[in-house]
Amino acid sequence: MEALLDKICLGTAQFGMRYGVANKSGQPNQKDIDSILDFSYNSGIRYLDTAEAYGQSEKCIGNFLRNNPSKNFSLVSKYSFESSINSCDTKQIPSMLEAKIQKSLDKLNIATIDGIMLHNPSDMYIDNVIEALITMKTKGYVSNIGVSVYTTTDALYAVNHPSIDCIQIPYNVLDRSLNSTHFFSIAAQKKVTVFARSIFLQGLLLMNSEEVPDALLGVNPYIQKLDELSNKLGIKRYELVLNYALANPGIDYIVIGIEHIDQLKKLYSTIRKIENCDFTGQVNQMEITNIDPRIVRPYMW
Repeated sequence: MEALLDKICLGTAQFGMRYGVANKSGQPNQKDIDSILDFSYNSGIRYLDTAEAYGQSEKCIGNFLRNNPSKNFSLVSKYSFESSINSCDTKQIPSMLEAKIQKSLDKLNIATIDGIMLHNPSDMYIDNVIEALITMKTKGYVSNIGVSVYTTTDALYAVNHPSIDCIQIPYNVLDRSLNSTHFFSIAAQKKVTVFARSIFLQGLLLMNSEEVPDALLGVNPYIQKLDELSNKLGIKRYELVLNYALANPGIDYIVIGIEHIDQLKKLYSTIRKIENCDFTGQVNQMEITNIDPRIVRPYMW
């Protein structure tokens, strides 16, 4: 079970803002965040994903780390540059990035960070951006540099880049586009760390049909198929969707956002239940055709 828990990276967007189409409880307070992080650490889940764009997330994590110095988490944070670069010379990018990282380190109450990623994949095509990441690594601010992507094209570009150490991809039972490419084999060969997000599509894949927003009603036929397969296998839809990402050997970490501790306890108990299961074959046989791209791309919602 420890191996599967090691594969969980706690998403913390909810710590700093109301996040997720299925979010009913809103943003947790510091006390609730402390409880989540405490349970996470004690359960063996010790990787956190955050970003400068996630409101007070970095500060809330830093508050916990300051009060619990013996509980060390690995951390990855993400940064965007495009809007800033539009109004400045690209030669300023290294100093801009260094300032961003130092601000994060201060908020997080840490001296160095395990990973930093470009939050906007288009930034990796801008002159001097990747070089700036490399410089931060050379200076010792960070151990690993990478990018968070949305499309197959960006994922393949990133995984083939000689300086990229880590990539965050969208991946779930409805979005399997990378399975039909060489992405995972290249990442394994180059020892690029792969983080998968959106495994629940911000909770959309866990909603009842009557809860689905009007703009996303096209997901209901696929939810019905998932329920039919889950019933056939004698498991819950949540377990099926979670297992699909956990069972992929090409994924090193799956990023799961938590709003309250009950969700974390459910995740923990579910992993314990499905630790020896692999329903990948059955899910891959489930036909997914003509799906509206907007359904599997939360940034378009």
